[in-house]
Amino acid sequence: MLVKYSVSNFGSFDSEQEISFEKTGSRQHLDHIVSDEYLSGAVIYGANASGKSNFMNSLSWLSLLIEMDDISSLNVKASQFRFSENNESVFKISFIWSNKKYLYEMKIRPAEFVSEKFELIKDDSQTELIFRRSKGKVECGGNWSRENKTVADRMSYIRKLDTDGLNSIDWSYRDHIENLYEFFGAILLFNDKTKVKMSSFYNVYNTQSSFPEFLNRLLQESDVGIQCAEFVKISDDLTNELLKSKPSKYTTPVKFGDALSYMDGEDYYVFTFDVASGKAKGEKLKIKVENEYFELSELSTGTNRLIHLALALYNFKNYQKGALLIIDEFDSSLHPFIVKRLLQQLLADNKNGSQILVSLHNTLLMDIQDIWRDDEIWFVKKDFDHSSKLYSLADFAPRKDKDVERGYLNGVYGAIPFLGAHLFLDGVKSAENTDEMPAK
Repeated sequence: MLVKYSVSNFGSFDSEQEISFEKTGSRQHLDHIVSDEYLSGAVIYGANASGKSNFMNSLSWLSLLIEMDDISSLNVKASQFRFSENNESVFKISFIWSNKKYLYEMKIRPAEFVSEKFELIKDDSQTELIFRRSKGKVECGGNWSRENKTVADRMSYIRKLDTDGLNSIDWSYRDHIENLYEFFGAILLFNDKTKVKMSSFYNVYNTQSSFPEFLNRLLQESDVGIQCAEFVKISDDLTNELLKSKPSKYTTPVKFGDALSYMDGEDYYVFTFDVASGKAKGEKLKIKVENEYFELSELSTGTNRLIHLALALYNFKNYQKGALLIIDEFDSSLHPFIVKRLLQQLLADNKNGSQILVSLHNTLLMDIQDIWRDDEIWFVKKDFDHSSKLYSLADFAPRKDKDVERGYLNGVYGAIPFLGAHLFLDGVKSAENTDEMPAK
């Protein structure tokens, strides 16, 4: 369960910017509160290019960095804030897993890990060191500290521990390290670039037979006119051929016990990798409407969005412990009625400590009466120095009957675009008033 997360010098973020899932004194939507203290969701609003995607992608980067054997394979410099001489990026995250609260921090430069720190936060807010890494030297807490430990500058210490195996960790600290692994494994980022962390989806897919049923129910209740969505097994030869041509943008490692999902032309496939047989199985999605089969290219953009989104939603719903589902531009191509209903269900379905973090543009969904608490709505704006700033609606202390959408559109909370007086319309008008064709 995410408590707080901050990042600096990443994307459009220069100084440290933080989002918090700690509740305030608001009495709205009490069913959104997990473990009496924390929120089951948050949403970020802001103008185009304000930094919403950068903030969410920074969490994906942190998940990737802790697994890195060699950070030099990443273009860290290109990920940093371009208008600063600072070459250090800092990530800080506090979370709860297995009823224990932790703080993990990482500082990186291009081609090297500068520092890492992992601490247990006790009930009295005192901290207990699990490990602290400064460049290649590592200091550990408890009995674990008796040995001198080192790590290569290019490798995260978490990755080194994973490589060396649990036997390299003092028994009293193994649970903490495993909790860190499991927490980051439960971060499920969904956007047009990364889709879903498919390994976790397939662990669920291989043990649950209800995904086709889930997809059908989602499509039917969304009123998109689809009678049936079914997965049909394809031949082993076609499976192997498609896997060999797997697009390079799918960077999730493929190993037995995991799997992959992607579009190939007009076709949508799911591949599972069975441990027992050592073989891959491919299935093709077929859409049926009134006894006619349709290619995905023949369906609306919104329907395709729902089909892709179903993977993330199903994974989130079936995760055994609290997953953090991150969806950039959740409302893209979807009717606000569909998005509203999904948000209401996701925010209320938090029995396992599950949480969501989404970005939206549709202001109809900026609703503190039917959807959100005021401390769950966040804004990001870009300052004159091109850096992004993140802040909460709760800072404005709106009344619970406040029309937040109207206030936002009137600029009360900032984070809106300042448009030119005419955009490109002057050019169109002048072309219409001349006898000449517009210049090419």
